[in-house]
Amino acid sequence: METNEIMKTYLRALVISLEKKEQVLTNLISITKKQKIALESQPPSVEQFKSEVSKKEELIKEIKELDVQFESLYQKVIGYVRNEISEFTMEIQKMQKMIPIVVELGVTLRGLEQHNKMKLELISATKGHEAVNMKKSSKSVADYYRAIHSLKDNKSCLDQKK
Repeated sequence: METNEIMKTYLRALVISLEKKEQVLTNLISITKKQKIALESQPPSVEQFKSEVSKKEELIKEIKELDVQFESLYQKVIGYVRNEISEFTMEIQKMQKMIPIVVELGVTLRGLEQHNKMKLELISATKGHEAVNMKKSSKSVADYYRAIHSLKDNKSCLDQKK
């Protein structure tokens, strides 16, 4: 097989890698949107949010593998392709069209993740305040009952003063 054909095969593999990455990012965005809905529901469903995490972990691993494979293959072909660029215009144009799409999906995903992170922190802080407030309420109730109980004891003293 001649070198140009091998390079074309490598470039097609790079395009396929970008297509797979686009699919995985689209799936990640879909899951992240589900998590956003779970966090924005009333009351927030943190359990539903967490159930989507394992799905995302697998997709993130897949993206990392695709990135490593892409980079490795890219390093193999870049030197040769630069010298013979006119031979590979079709493959290069496909990649040039796909790269901005993949980057835009990555930016969208990052924005959704940031939103979910802030929402989750807010929920965690609220839950923390609720726990503190619950402790304070419990303490107040306990103090109230102690006061009532001591009033009952003191009531007999008050009755005796009359």
